[in-house]
Amino acid sequence: MSHLSGLVDSIIYHILELLLTQCVDLSKRDQKGNTALHYACLASAESAALMLLERIEPELIDSPNADLRTYHSLQYFQMNHF
Repeated sequence: MSHLSGLVDSIIYHILELLLTQCVDLSKRDQKGNTALHYACLASAESAALMLLERIEPELIDSPNADLRTYHSLQYFQMNHF
């Protein structure tokens, strides 16, 4: 992990930590069907994704967005294309 991506991951993690103190609903989706977990994956924010995996309902882990992408498929894509 580069220094910049590590910094971004850390920032996202701390923002997420702050949001979780406000009891946000982690099952909420945007207009494309993405959850916070989808976005953590898309941003390659590993620590934020791990935090979310500890807190979300298990059915959200394999829940697809509008493009039929799940956490696992996005994780695989990020690992193999960057």
